[in-house]
Amino acid sequence: MCIRDRLVSENQPVVDAQGGQYLIRTTSDGETVRYTDVEADALDNDALIFWQNSKGPILHKRGEPIFVETGVEFIVKTVTASQQDDLTAQRYLGNEALIYFGGEQAYNSGSDAILEEQVVTRISGLGIPGDIFYTNGIFPNAEGNRVVDQDDTFEIKLGLGDDTFTLNFTPSSPFTLNTGAGNDRVAVRATVGQTTLNLGSGDDLVAVGSQAGLWETNTLNGRRPSFEPAPDASEFINYLGNVNAINGSVLVKGGQGLDRVMIDETGETGGNTGELTGSSLTGFGAAGAIIYNNKDAVEFLDTVEFPDTVEFPDTVEFLSLIHI
Repeated sequence: MCIRDRLVSENQPVVDAQGGQYLIRTTSDGETVRYTDVEADALDNDALIFWQNSKGPILHKRGEPIFVETGVEFIVKTVTASQQDDLTAQRYLGNEALIYFGGEQAYNSGSDAILEEQVVTRISGLGIPGDIFYTNGIFPNAEGNRVVDQDDTFEIKLGLGDDTFTLNFTPSSPFTLNTGAGNDRVAVRATVGQTTLNLGSGDDLVAVGSQAGLWETNTLNGRRPSFEPAPDASEFINYLGNVNAINGSVLVKGGQGLDRVMIDETGETGGNTGELTGSSLTGFGAAGAIIYNNKDAVEFLDTVEFPDTVEFPDTVEFLSLIHI
């Protein structure tokens, strides 16, 4: 292929560009027209073209193939297999088809579907080798808006041992956790949809607060605490949090044994207002209510420095308002 800086030479075929193709020029008799360096010969022979014109030496056209005569025909000169193997340098025009090697940024065309980010719920631990992902409302309505099917319920059933389960957030559709038997601990940091906690037999603890759950308490040696610490190196703590991220209602259904609900507002510095009754907690920055039917123990943790305004009935014996 020519780059338009090469001179035509004696006996080379004359090549014309026609309709995006390069064709060898022929006479009316079908004879190949060639270049010659003898001007007088070109004047008397239609099959010869003098290699110079009024502008000087004739150059090959940009992108013109190099034709090689084989004796009976002309063929296009190409890169041989040996040249490819030897990595022989080749010259290119700059308009060749682009080849991607991977890692290049991809751009969408106007006809491509628009992709929308979708929130998923990840469930890890519980002895599962990998993770489980759950989402709802992946198909839009006629207006293109995401629709959450409230008839879908995601349910987890724990076993007979002493389980610890942390809810960093919940799906938009209803979520149910059945703790089963054993002395179980459930930390509720944030909720989106309605969350139901069915406490089975055993002495269970439900801790509601943005910092509730397992925290490493052993020597960290200058490193940050692990996001998912091992239970044997941690303590189950509900302190220095708040309930501002409780956007979906939390229903706590007590079972057999001594069940305890602990609600933490010790990390709140704004002085919220809310109501604590024998069956629910509302307000305190939470859009959703915390509803409980157990009559064993419900504790509301607050600070002396930044106390919330709490409507609190003194007649309910299992309610405790604790200032720290």
